[in-house]
Amino acid sequence: MLTSTSYDHNDTITVIVGEEEKHFTVHKDTICVKSKFFRAACSDHWLEGQQKVVRLTGARSVQAFQTYMDWTYTNELVVENLTTRTRHGDHDYIIELYLLGDILEDVKIRNRSLQLLDREITTTG
Repeated sequence: MLTSTSYDHNDTITVIVGEEEKHFTVHKDTICVKSKFFRAACSDHWLEGQQKVVRLTGARSVQAFQTYMDWTYTNELVVENLTTRTRHGDHDYIIELYLLGDILEDVKIRNRSLQLLDREITTTG
């Protein structure tokens, strides 16, 4: 596993997300530590790794990917205004985070999403 001192902060990739094709420039080492999907995609064995451009065709939510990027850099899952939205029974956003974690093969974000969903369901009844 990479430590913070072994990151190459000059090695970035572009990730294209959603139907609107939002472009994110991310540090390759940072995202590859969290995601098995990105470790494979960024390999020189794949065109994506050679071109340093990864399209996430399965990711529907640009906002969920932004939250994921925050997670990769901070190890904290912060979801703005979540309590207000879930009071009205809208747990879709947390589910989108879970599904994104499934696509990216990131067990920790999936587990954290389930914990958050459980807490929100329990507290909002």
